[in-house]
This record gives sequence, C-alpha cells and structure tokens, in this order.
Amino acid sequence: MSALEAGTSKPKKPPIQPKCSAAAAVLLEERREFAGRRAAAIAANAGLHERELLKLAALAAASAGALRNRGLDEPAATLAAEVGVTVFKGGVERWLAAGASGRLAQSIHETSDELRTMLTPLPDA
Repeated sequence: MSALEAGTSKPKKPPIQPKCSAAAAVLLEERREFAGRRAAAIAANAGLHERELLKLAALAAASAGALRNRGLDEPAATLAAEVGVTVFKGGVERWLAAGASGRLAQSIHETSDELRTMLTPLPDA
C-alpha cells in the first residue's frame, strides 16, 4: 500500500506535495550518480524522453486514483496528482543541478515553495 493510499480521511485541500516524495527522496539520494547519468541519457534521446513522459503520466494517473480512493473529488484529484508529479520532477532536476551538496528532499520542498509563490495572488496596486 502506498503512502497516498494509506490515508483514510478526506483531505481538506489537495496535497500539492504527496507524502511519497519523502520516501522516494530517501531512495534516490543513495543513487545520485545513476540518476544524473539517467537524466543525461533521457535528455539526449528523443525516444527515451518520450518514454519518460509516459512514465510520469502513468505516475500522475496512479496518484490521482489513490487520491480519489481517499475521497478527493475531481478535478482536484487529477490536478493535485499532476502538480505533485511536476513538483517532484522539478525537484529532481534542481537536485541534480545542485551537485553533491544538494539534498533531494530540500530541492523538492524548494520547488514546491517556488510554485506556491507563483500562484499566490499579488496584492492590488
């Protein structure tokens, strides 16, 4: 059972950063060198890039299904899942760009904060 499926109560707001991000961060932290080589190979090959996009779409669909199973209605479940996958992907990219000093969980958090800042309404001038 995934971290998303484990919850039983209906979320008050769609979770922008799924709980599974932290678990994935722990696993990927140990494989930074491989993740960097993998990202470079995907960037250099159109077929691999297309395959990666399909995998991310499947992850978003599975996440949306888990959120619906927890009681989150549409379109919020799909939106939260899509945003969560996008934040995770952006966090991984940020982490790899940071080099050896970066931490994946921190990079995901920073990416989430950046998105939140962009979506915060500006005060009327």
